[in-house]
Amino acid sequence: DEERVRQGFDIQTVFSWPKKDDQLQVTNAEFKCGETSLLALQYANSAEISRLNKGLKRRKDQTVFGFNIDPRTGYWAKSEDEDAETDAPPDVVKPVRIVPIVRDRKNALLFRFKNPENFDPSTITTVQHALLRGIEVVYQLEEGEILSEPLPARDNRRAILAYEATEGGAGVLTRLMDNPEAISEVARTALGLMHFENIDAAVASGDASLLTEKADDACVRGCYRCLLSYFNQPDHEQIDRGSEEVTQLLVDLARGRTVLERRAAPDGASSPWLKAFEAAGLPQVDTIGLSFAGAEAEFVWRGHFVAATSQAVSADMANEAANKGWELIALPASAEAGVPKQLLDLLKG
Repeated sequence: DEERVRQGFDIQTVFSWPKKDDQLQVTNAEFKCGETSLLALQYANSAEISRLNKGLKRRKDQTVFGFNIDPRTGYWAKSEDEDAETDAPPDVVKPVRIVPIVRDRKNALLFRFKNPENFDPSTITTVQHALLRGIEVVYQLEEGEILSEPLPARDNRRAILAYEATEGGAGVLTRLMDNPEAISEVARTALGLMHFENIDAAVASGDASLLTEKADDACVRGCYRCLLSYFNQPDHEQIDRGSEEVTQLLVDLARGRTVLERRAAPDGASSPWLKAFEAAGLPQVDTIGLSFAGAEAEFVWRGHFVAATSQAVSADMANEAANKGWELIALPASAEAGVPKQLLDLLKG
């Protein structure tokens, strides 16, 4: 990593959402401040994250990607001028140019800014790292457990892809979707980390100009006590915690809430439980399921932190649901047995 940062490799991150039966397994939401939509959110378990190393940033020809490799040995080969390669004897094996790529599946959350063209590029950069630091503090994570990438590219920032970098994931990103107030808490925490005081008054009034600097905190655009870290070294020059646009956006985020998209329920014939829930007067089911210990709970009411499944609930599922603050209900084998009283009490009580 130190060598990568020192040399300045041109790393591009791309991703794809998981599918099941040709349907995207994505939870959609909007983050609103009052009636104004600030962010469009998309979350998925096990999104495919791919990182491509296109070469050194300082390479002479920016249209040529990758590195040379000796096809006989598999070792990296030195880059050579095109003329030298052309003049090589016919019995000499020429190196092959490849683009290294690493793929993995991670829990991922995409923050898409509404009208990103209206923001200064440094604003999106600063907010990206402010939110990441806020997440680390609120959920007590080690630095590097959650990573983020600007999309579609560093020189064209329109969205932020955050993903759980550690094996198995910390289960934090799904909480940002499940709890309507989670992102606002993260933004408020970020403002405190950025050496500001009088945060409550600024958030209550929606006026970032009411923020005041903490006394004796020697920080201008950013420091390692607030937004700078080893992981965001390439962005250090763009980070500016004192930008009025940055502070106002974070104040607006601290005032808002997440609103999950309500999709039309599937045909009741596909699951008799949907008709049973409707007949019992329960709230509409979120059609995107939720996973606990790798097993999916098909019926979810995110606004109530309640989930139900027609499968057997294992001890691991029950423990993970409890740790995340969810009530997980096991349904009878048949909808004819009726909706469990515990589920009725949780959703109608």
